[in-house]
Amino acid sequence: MVHVACAEKKTRGPDGDHAQIVKAKAQKRAAFGFERPRRPMAHGKDSPTKRLIGGGVVLRATGEPA
Repeated sequence: MVHVACAEKKTRGPDGDHAQIVKAKAQKRAAFGFERPRRPMAHGKDSPTKRLIGGGVVLRATGEPA
């Protein structure tokens, strides 16, 4: 591409290369059946609590027992 504006439109525009790549990856995930779990694991990374090795449960932010 000669012009920066034209190159940006081709690459990052609504029908550009990046949009087509994202769409293709989404189609591939759908075809192979990859999904986010509907019931996330208890005390996982997104949970405000965490389970200790000894079996106890503490608040992730403060470390105090939950």
